[in-house]
Amino acid sequence: MLLAQSDFAGARKALEQSLALRKEGEDKVLLGETQLELADLSLEEGRVPSEVETDARQAVEDFKKEKAWDDEALAWALVARALFAEQKFEEAKPAATEALRLSEKSPSVEIRLDAIVAARVQALDRSVSSNSPARRGASKQLASFVSEARRRGYFGIELEARLLMCEVEARNDPSLAHLHANALKREARSRGFELIARKAQAIESAVQPAQNRL
Repeated sequence: MLLAQSDFAGARKALEQSLALRKEGEDKVLLGETQLELADLSLEEGRVPSEVETDARQAVEDFKKEKAWDDEALAWALVARALFAEQKFEEAKPAATEALRLSEKSPSVEIRLDAIVAARVQALDRSVSSNSPARRGASKQLASFVSEARRRGYFGIELEARLLMCEVEARNDPSLAHLHANALKREARSRGFELIARKAQAIESAVQPAQNRL
């Protein structure tokens, strides 16, 4: 909740307290989950993506040993996000694909959302034409996921998926991205999802010049 509210300091304190408690136990999976959440937080805070990538790759190996497939999917998704932040798009693709492959075995909508980064990587790949089948397919996949999250009542997950759609639209249709980002910003803020609201506002601001030129 603290992370959703964009309280990075509060979220880090809570996770570090959780980490200390889990180090006292013997459950390696629970410990790894908290370490992965800390790495995820570091990426949100804007820390060095390559360091996050290293931590996430270590988590992949740890979860693989424990046969914790859902957690391994989340770790691969974070690897892809970190590589994407480093603008290593070609390297991000196989990591994202592996996250998506593992997530398909999971009944968890949350796991599948993190793995949907595969669609994000494909959709935002600068080397691929905006009209390519890969980009169109990724956009369609995201739209389907938004509908599923809304139908199941997962509001936070719906917002995350809509944010990814806005990122895609920012490249393909700036005016539409501006409209959707503005609506997303207002809805997220009204429900306390300040982090998503800020990201949506950043997209809205980034595409404003393009929208004004239309």
